Amino acid sequence: MDADDRTREAEDRAARDAAMAELRSLLLGPEQQTLDDLRRRLDDPALRAEDVGAVLAEAFAIAQQDVHLAEALAPTVEQALHRSVQRDPKPVADALFPVMGPAIRRAITHALKGVMQSFNQALEHSLSWRSLRWRLEAWRTGRPFAEVVLQHTLDYRVEQVFLIHRETGLPLQHVVAAEVPTQDADLVSGMLSAIQRFLQDSFRMEENDGLVSLEMGDLTVWIEPGPQAVLACVIRGLPPSELRETMQEIVEAVHRQYGRVLAVFDGDEETMAGSRPLLERALLVQYTEPPRSGWWAWGVLLLLLLAGAVWITQAVRRHQRWDAFRAAVAAEPGLVLLRAEPSGRPPHVEGLRDPLARDPALLLQAAGVSPDGVVMRWVPFQAADSVLVLRRAVQVLQPPPDVTLRLQGTTLYAEGEAPPDWIAAARMLARVLPGVSTLDTTGLTTPAERRLRELRERIEAVQVRFSGRTTRLAPGQDAVLRDLAEALTALDAAAREAGRGVVVTVTGHTDATASAEVNRQVSRQRAERVVAALRRAGLRVSNATPGLRIEVRGVGADHPARPERTPDDQDANRRVSFDVRFSDTPTLH
Repeated sequence: MDADDRTREAEDRAARDAAMAELRSLLLGPEQQTLDDLRRRLDDPALRAEDVGAVLAEAFAIAQQDVHLAEALAPTVEQALHRSVQRDPKPVADALFPVMGPAIRRAITHALKGVMQSFNQALEHSLSWRSLRWRLEAWRTGRPFAEVVLQHTLDYRVEQVFLIHRETGLPLQHVVAAEVPTQDADLVSGMLSAIQRFLQDSFRMEENDGLVSLEMGDLTVWIEPGPQAVLACVIRGLPPSELRETMQEIVEAVHRQYGRVLAVFDGDEETMAGSRPLLERALLVQYTEPPRSGWWAWGVLLLLLLAGAVWITQAVRRHQRWDAFRAAVAAEPGLVLLRAEPSGRPPHVEGLRDPLARDPALLLQAAGVSPDGVVMRWVPFQAADSVLVLRRAVQVLQPPPDVTLRLQGTTLYAEGEAPPDWIAAARMLARVLPGVSTLDTTGLTTPAERRLRELRERIEAVQVRFSGRTTRLAPGQDAVLRDLAEALTALDAAAREAGRGVVVTVTGHTDATASAEVNRQVSRQRAERVVAALRRAGLRVSNATPGLRIEVRGVGADHPARPERTPDDQDANRRVSFDVRFSDTPTLH
């Protein structure tokens, strides 16, 4: 076979394979595609989870009565919930919030309703003649008053409700009214089942027949049987016939909602936990409507409430007044409160008081408490408060009107004008003042010192004028010299009184028109001319210390009164000026 034949044979074979593949695709294509899709969905975890999720809810809905499914899922759900709470409790709390809120409010409302009912009963029966008899009975029998009231006012009360599995006699659920001692549910259900079987065996009763009521002292047990469960109510008092209808409705509701669970009940009470609200519908109570107490009872109660309100108001106000008094004492310098007993008979107050502090009785009165009925004992002491230290210094030193005292730390500063004898006495007394370590008198002056300052200012303001470039006094200077001689004489007297040495420098000046040497000679001559004129005008100085001493000098044109630009400026510089200096410190400073 040559190459061409082989080529044609290969092409024929390929054509036959393509035809067979097309035929296979037409015959088996849809099934193959379905198998491929199934394999892909089984191999892909995401698609497999999506398929399971689509039917999971429907599967749970179909098997909701299957207890085995719940038992199988319980460990997984519990473990997932536990891990979720450990990781982040907030989502679980948010999910439970819409359920827990109403449940908590319902429980609180139920508890408050019971408390208010008990309170209303006690109130209704505490202000009447009947209550006196009941209190006497409670005291005679040793029972609580509330129990006696309940005995006389209660029509009936369902205290306990048992739901018992009919076939096994095991308790399914047990609910108890508030303030009722809880009994062992297993013991009670076993006892009722035993009594039921005893009656059926002894009196050859049918299975559907049995015990419907049982009396035990003050209690009555009503029994309502059902196909798979029995309802038993423990009742105190005489119940109405309507209670039997309520019990029948509860039995029917239990079988309607939990029939499948009862059919496979294996002793686990948790499978019947949801039946508790149904059983709680049987916890009924009814009281005898008591006769209304007279208006006087409510009047007495109102008076008692008003009296209590008045007493509480007065007690609060008394407490507030004494608190205000304590705060005032704490803020007042020189007062230390050691003990305050407003509740004493009579009230007592004890403490420490500086003699210069404010009267505590005034503080007590300002707080609204009458001091007449309060026993107060204040022990004297000297406080270190700056206010009282300064007040004590003023009292002891008695400064003149022109002297002010201020305290900074432990240093007492005296400022103003005072006589020398007061300054000397103040320095001695300040040494024994409590809270004062130093008396600073640098800010004090004496009247003589004040006089010296006034005379110095008066003298230094004088300018003696001269005519032209001569040593002749200008017209009108005689009056100036007389006033100046009088002032210098007074300065000498004041200096000797103050124990001060005073030097008055008489300085001559000239204009700048002549040479410096000529100007110095002329200026000194002018100064000497003024001193001589002052002596002729009556100046008498001792040139002693303390006292006044005069010095003369000439400075020429070195210290002009003003720059010389005009002839008037030159006239202003032709003068004699005066400078007053105190040569030593005052004797008392």
